[in-house]
Amino acid sequence: MAVTGAILAFRAQLEPLLYPKLLLVEQTGPRLSYDLLVSKALLAHPTSQLDYIRYFSDPKLPFLVRFTNKDFIHINPYTGEILGMRNRYGHFFGWIEGFHRFLMLDPKIGEPLIGYVSIFLFIISATGIVLVWPATKKALFATLTINSKLESRSWYLNIHRTIGLYASVILFVISLTGAPQALEWVKHSLFWVTSSHVELIPNSVHKKSDVFIGMNIMASSAAKLVSNASEVLIHFPERGIAEAFVVANDAPHPNARNYIWFNSTDGTVIKYIPYAKDAMGRKLAMWALSIHTGQVGGIGVQFLLFSGAISILILAFSGIRSYLLKKIR
Repeated sequence: MAVTGAILAFRAQLEPLLYPKLLLVEQTGPRLSYDLLVSKALLAHPTSQLDYIRYFSDPKLPFLVRFTNKDFIHINPYTGEILGMRNRYGHFFGWIEGFHRFLMLDPKIGEPLIGYVSIFLFIISATGIVLVWPATKKALFATLTINSKLESRSWYLNIHRTIGLYASVILFVISLTGAPQALEWVKHSLFWVTSSHVELIPNSVHKKSDVFIGMNIMASSAAKLVSNASEVLIHFPERGIAEAFVVANDAPHPNARNYIWFNSTDGTVIKYIPYAKDAMGRKLAMWALSIHTGQVGGIGVQFLLFSGAISILILAFSGIRSYLLKKIR
């Protein structure tokens, strides 16, 4: 988790450098129809079922069509050119993300395992601080300083205590923001703590004779509800309902979503929950996601997350090393 977390800390900067042809486009005119872009994606990937479309206000970003097997088709929204295809967990950063989130196991097994490891990280960090916290200010100053004159086991213990105290705050944040992403009961506890409730998905309006109206009308409705959208994600309909997430340009963080549910036969809005009126429990969960993934606070927060991940490796090595030296003696 520490190694993969350290790599993912700077994903936003590194991924476009690794895949410039997939993640960057040049604006050459007006955007094509969303339904036309979807049809091009289907021609390129006819063997899987459509999941959702995702597009951005940034003119340099591609149009994405995702399939239920988690394959993404990247399309130039101005020319309709297929830029390429990749699976969410099938490329370098995707594999790292999959290993970090669920150890590339069945998510029903891997995600809870990772979630409980996050809780264990919080407990072991808290108890570690209690164990090494000095009794006097002079001893505290000594603990907060790495003493280069020490040797053997004393040197490793000094590193372990000093790095542990500095890293504890970061590790608390990493563990507390990571647990809700992996454990449903932790996420639901946020609703309980804030006395908020989960918004229910509208009931099905599906009929056998219904015909899907297409993405263009729903995208137009979403634009009217959130006129300054930076990112829009619209699911293909299920039981006559299409769910959409819209993030505004002035959103407090990249996961501050406005939720919309459409009738897929005529594009009418069945239900709309703006971010300002969303449940506090879900707001906290989305804030935790943005903090855990380094999407807020800029490069400074990314560096802190990277440092926290690296500190886990240092603490593991110094702790095991000092223990083995004690046993050898």
